[in-house]
Order: sequence, then structure tokens, then C-alpha cells
Amino acid sequence: MAFTSWVAFCLRLSYIGCIVNCLGTSDVTLKHERLEEHLTNTRDYDIQSNNVPPELQTKATQLKDKAGALKTKAQGAGATNVGAAAGTLRDKASDLNRDASNIKEGELEELKQLATNLATAAKGDDGGDETSLYKTAEALSSTQDYGRAIAVIVAFGKVKAAYQKLAAHPKYKEYKQKLEAAQLSSRSDSPEAKVKAVEDAWTQVNTQFQALCMALIKHFAGQIDTAAGQLAGSGGTQTHANNVITSFEVVEMAYNELNDKLTVKSEFEALKLIYNQMLNLNKLHKAVEKLRAAAQAASATALQQAADTLKDNVTNLRDKTDNEAHVNAKNVKDKFNEVKNAFNKLGTAQTTVKQDWEDLKAVYDNIGFCYKDVKFYSIIVPCIFSMSSDLSPSTKYVWHGNKRTNNGFHGWTEYKDHQGKANDESGEAAECPDPSGQPQTYKHVPVHA
Repeated sequence: MAFTSWVAFCLRLSYIGCIVNCLGTSDVTLKHERLEEHLTNTRDYDIQSNNVPPELQTKATQLKDKAGALKTKAQGAGATNVGAAAGTLRDKASDLNRDASNIKEGELEELKQLATNLATAAKGDDGGDETSLYKTAEALSSTQDYGRAIAVIVAFGKVKAAYQKLAAHPKYKEYKQKLEAAQLSSRSDSPEAKVKAVEDAWTQVNTQFQALCMALIKHFAGQIDTAAGQLAGSGGTQTHANNVITSFEVVEMAYNELNDKLTVKSEFEALKLIYNQMLNLNKLHKAVEKLRAAAQAASATALQQAADTLKDNVTNLRDKTDNEAHVNAKNVKDKFNEVKNAFNKLGTAQTTVKQDWEDLKAVYDNIGFCYKDVKFYSIIVPCIFSMSSDLSPSTKYVWHGNKRTNNGFHGWTEYKDHQGKANDESGEAAECPDPSGQPQTYKHVPVHA
């Protein structure tokens, strides 16, 4: 080893030793300061009173490209028109309602209530239940928007849950096993025939729902493509930001419902990687508003009031000036903790608002995830990795911190995009071999801070 290299190596070791000695009781304070800093810098990647910062424009352009790729892949996988797919699902739901309604007497009497629940979830008694799969699919077949898409996915979830309860009953299992063993009665009204009709109808509903999910991914990825393109331009507005957020919600929900995700997995994860790095204050605002509404409906006054205040603080952080950003970021952090405390004090009443609280926490955690272990990752790891001149072949993502704007990147970046473009003269680079691409797993190493 050359003398100069040896000296540099020793200096680095001394630096690490100094860091280790300095790490002490200030860890919590450092984490809080870093979170506030990150909340403040998050503004650069968010719409600000219809002002689109250049950092957000860059991210929106990247998002547009990823959304276009997902749309193309879904179309290549056979995704059809949403309206047509929803119309077919409506008809299949009607068939399931009819066949489930026939399980009600004789040897199947004990299955009547469970079968009735399935029939009701599919269509309702007379097809008039607006929350049934039949009605929500019918509504989506005529107009393809965020609310109707979400309603169908939720309605299918209820049908699936009702079917699973029916299918788990010993009597239903008994006749289903006879079907599998081809022990069928010749009578069309036999218990076996009735169970077979339900099984066939359920299979048709499930298969068609899978087709609808792929159609939703294609359609709403296209909506993201359009809205992100508008957001990347000079005329980007809050409406375009909202369209990106709501469209991604549909895409993610539809993707999560797919039985076979492999076809679009790579494109979806690439899209989500960029999406998680932008519009996070808008997402936080939307999530806290949902929690506030849920708290109001549950008469959880303290939680509602805390959520109201947090919503105002998020608005201030997003829309007010840079000079006020640090104070507003601290307010967001403090008020989030008040919301957390109010939720924890609900006791058994947490049930009615739990999902909305978890949704809010997920958005908040995503904003501050890279500071989970700030002492180790932002100080020691960059120093250690700076001894290496290159990343390993297993690298998939690299992290660029908030101040690294000179290389055009921020947040998690695919290494293939990063190579040859980043300012790595200092050697401060760290790898992320985790193929999931999901920062919330805390398997990534945040550097370039």
C-alpha cells in the first residue's frame, strides 16, 4: 500500500473513532432535528400553492416515464377497457347472487345465512344496494373515476370475505369434496349441484375481477402519465398533484389485488419508488383529513381536534414561505405526536379509526424513514463506504440526500440511472442490494446527505 493511501486510511479510522466517541445522549435530539430538516426539504418535492419547484418538476418527469412504462406493460399483458371489464363483472356478480340464493333449504339449510350474506354482498336482495359488487361495477362501467374504482375494489373484498366464510363451513366443504371426487348426483336440484353452481359463479367473479384490476392499472397509470406530465410543465397545479395521488392509489390497490403480480411487478415498483419521493405533504394532508373525518364520525373529539390542528400545520408547511418552513416543520412533528397520543388514548374505540390512523402513520413514516437510524447511517456508514472506490455488482438503488441537487437526483435512485451521472468524487456512496425497492423495510443505506 502506498504511503499516501496508508495515511488516508489511518485518518479515516481516526475519524470513525472520533465519531464513535461522540455518539451519545444527543441521538434523540439529532433524530428530531434531521426529521424536521427532512420535513422542510420535502417542500421542494411538493406543490406549493400551485407553485411547482424545479425539483418537483424533475420528479414528475421521472414519474411520467415510469407510469407510461407500466401502462404499456399492462396493455401488453392483455388489459382491456375498464368499462367493458366492469360491465362483465357486474353480470358475473348477478349470477353469483342468484346461485348463492339457492342454498337455503333441505340438506343445505345450515348454510343459508352464510349463503345469503354472499348473495347480498354480490348484489343485494333486489339489486338496489349501492355498495354491492353489482351496483359498484355497474357504476364503474359507465364512468371511470377514482371513487368508483375504489368502491368496486372494496365491494369485491366483501364478496371474497363472504365466500371464504361459506367455503370454510364443514357442510360446504363436504359437498365441495364430492365435487372434486366427481361424486355428483344426476339431479339438477341436488345439494352437490347447488354448491357446484356457487363454485362456478365465484370462480367467474374472481377471474373477471382479476381482469378488471389489470384494466384499472392500465387506465390509471395512463392518468398518472397525463397528470405527471402536466405537473412537470410550467402550468402545474394542485389539481394535477391531486390527480397523481388519487390515480396512484387506484393503481396500488389494484396491483395488491392481483393474484399474479409478476407480469407488472418491475414496472410497478419502479413507479412506486419515484412516487414515494414526491408530493408527500399533499399525501399527508389527504391522510390527516381522512382521519379527522373518521374521528368526527366516531365522536372522538380529542382526536378530531388534534387532526384539525395537524392538517393546518401541514398546509402551512406546504404553502408558506421558506423562511417559515423550519418552524412549520417542527409544528408538524409536534402535532403529529399529539394525534398519536390522542389515538392511543381511545382504547377500544380505536377500532373505528385504526385503518385511517395507520394510513396517516405510513405517509408520515415515509417522509422520515431515512432518519430511523440517523446516527449510524448518516455518519458512520458514509465514512466507511467512502473507503471503497465503487459499489458492488449487487447494487440496485442508491440514496441521494436532500442537498445533493447538483447531480439531478434526490431520494432513492435506480443504480442504472445513477451510474456515470452522480458526483461521486468523494467516494461517498452506499449500495442497496435489496430488490424490493421499499424504503420502509429499513434495509437501505441512506447516504449522500
